[in-house]
Amino acid sequence: MSRCLSPEELMELFKSLDTNGDGVVSRQELTTRLANAGVSARRVQDLMKHLDINGDGFITVEEYKSALGLTKEPAAEWRRLFIQIDQDRSGEIDANEMQKLFDEAGMTVSRSVLDEWIREHDRDGNGKLSFEEFLEFVSSNLS
Repeated sequence: MSRCLSPEELMELFKSLDTNGDGVVSRQELTTRLANAGVSARRVQDLMKHLDINGDGFITVEEYKSALGLTKEPAAEWRRLFIQIDQDRSGEIDANEMQKLFDEAGMTVSRSVLDEWIREHDRDGNGKLSFEEFLEFVSSNLS
C-alpha cells in the first residue's frame, strides 16, 4: 500500500532530483534519477511535460510547487487549469483547445462564442490567450 508524500517530503524529492544543486531540475537530471529508480522513459517524458510548465526543459521550484499543488496562491490554481487547457504546451490557449475542453466536459459551446471570447480578452491580438491574459479575464469576472 502506497502513501502520499508530505509537502516537506515532496520538496526533499525536488532537492534530490536537482543533482547539481543549481535550483532547477533539468530534463537530463530527471531522466537519469528516475531511470535509475526503474521508471520508464515514457513515464519520465510524461512527468517532464506535466512539471515543466513553460516547456523550457527545466523544472523550477515554482513550476514544481504549482504542478503539485504545494502553493496556496490563487494564481497557482488558475495556472494548473491553464496548463490543463493548453494541450500543446505552447503557453497560450486557442479556440481549438477551449473547444476540446468543453467537448470533453459534455458542454456545447459554439466555435463563434469561443472565438469572440478569445478576441475580447486577447490584448496582443495573436488570436490566443497567454496565461496573463487568461488570469486577467478570470480576475475581472470574479471581482
